[in-house]
Amino acid sequence: MAEFLDRALYRKIKGMNRKALESLIQEFYNMGKESAEKPDVDMEALKAEISAIKGIGATRTR
Repeated sequence: MAEFLDRALYRKIKGMNRKALESLIQEFYNMGKESAEKPDVDMEALKAEISAIKGIGATRTR
């Protein structure tokens, strides 16, 4: 049994027929896809923050 599943949920999933399980997996996939398409990260701000880190960001050329 996977660590993230509690026993009741595990039994429920284990008892599903193929069609019900396929539907559940498709729903989870769609939820993940939708959330990935709408990033809540300001990429320019993230780039600026990473660039400011010594040893990781832009370095001087000699």
